[in-house]
Amino acid sequence: MLRISKVDLGCILATMPAFLFSPHLGILIISLYVGYISLIRSGLTPIKFFVFTWLFVILIYLLGPVNYILAVDSRGAFLYLFMTFVAFSIGYLFYRPKVSSSAITHKDSLPRYFLWLAIAGVSLSVVGGYQGVDLSRPDLAEIRSNLFQNVSIYAQLGSVLFAYYIFILIEYLHSRRYDYPNLTRFVILGGLITPLFTAGRQLYLYFFLIVFLIIFYKKSYQSRYQAILPNRKLIFLSLAAAASLVLIVLISILRFNDESVEAFGSKLEMFERYSSVEIKSSYKSAYDLMPASIQGLVIEASYYFGAQIGRFSEFYGLNSFDIFKLDALSKFPFIDRNIQKVVSVFGFDDNNPVKPLLYGNISPFTWSTAVSGNILYFGTLGSLFVNFVFGFICRLSFVAYKCFPNSIYTQNFILANSIIIFYGIIASPLMDTFFLFYYLISMYMFFTRVKFLRGASCIQ
Repeated sequence: MLRISKVDLGCILATMPAFLFSPHLGILIISLYVGYISLIRSGLTPIKFFVFTWLFVILIYLLGPVNYILAVDSRGAFLYLFMTFVAFSIGYLFYRPKVSSSAITHKDSLPRYFLWLAIAGVSLSVVGGYQGVDLSRPDLAEIRSNLFQNVSIYAQLGSVLFAYYIFILIEYLHSRRYDYPNLTRFVILGGLITPLFTAGRQLYLYFFLIVFLIIFYKKSYQSRYQAILPNRKLIFLSLAAAASLVLIVLISILRFNDESVEAFGSKLEMFERYSSVEIKSSYKSAYDLMPASIQGLVIEASYYFGAQIGRFSEFYGLNSFDIFKLDALSKFPFIDRNIQKVVSVFGFDDNNPVKPLLYGNISPFTWSTAVSGNILYFGTLGSLFVNFVFGFICRLSFVAYKCFPNSIYTQNFILANSIIIFYGIIASPLMDTFFLFYYLISMYMFFTRVKFLRGASCIQ
């Protein structure tokens, strides 16, 4: 049962002035705060995090400052998103696994060569990004344009090996002991410099998520399972997370340069040019009082964490999809050919020609959640099955973590799954080369070290 303390009541009452500017703003802040304390107070779990992230983006879509004028009725899309949650929940809840007490090896640390591969990944990423920088006229918007037009071999190799940087980062934040501490810190700082050569914010968002999740997973279970998080490291992690948010804000401001202002005028006008959006009347007075830079941040944040619901609604409402598809396996002809023989027995056929997608009022360049990609790859029913399997995997990772919260392997895998949960509201992080390799390696290490056995000693 959720308990609301006096501090919580004070925080909620402090939001009351927001209602004077916009009722929607007041309701949004209170809803997010209540959702946050309900997520944290009773212990962070993957399924609670799944619910919170989707409520977060849906609330911003419905109550945020941007109004989306859609070409379709969004009720069908919302129903399918609810079915996606049901599929994940069934996969998460239908099986209660047991973990062997001898599952984790005594030497619970990452292989040493991970650090050297991380150094190679960071170095190649910096070199590859450096080639697109004009030091005489550094411009983040121009840097980002050059990056997509001219991808060097160094950047490509770096994006693969950068997966090992995530392992090193998690081990540093998680463990008390690790090899080469000074070199590890240098590599971590070097990795956090790479977004400056790409004008990207993704790595800082990954960093913030990892820090946030480590803190709250450990705080949720440290008293019962002795997953110790020293106060000094807690302070360091909190400051690091805050610094990541500051860097995200700075990059967002700098990327909208003088040429962008001349071309569009403001962030709102830029989004209005490519999508049918407008500022809600309930926010208009508060919006007009803000400085131009704050207006841009508010609109961009609202669009970044809200437009994908409108985009998915049009994607789902304007197009028709197969019940079952296997496009994701088309690059593996042997697997695709043989699986197709099996599914054809049940009446599913994947030999239909590819149909062009129809677009509505929201720009096709807007993210449309990971669910849309799953539907394209696997069909409407196949997408639900993918979420069922992912829910099952999340359950296994959570049970193993509760049994062995001090293990780097269980900590790493539950973090990897939680990152996928969060990014599901935007687009699948598996589209990023480094994260795809990171997740595949994480899955291999987890399932080769953790055994789920009948009659085991650690039961959840």
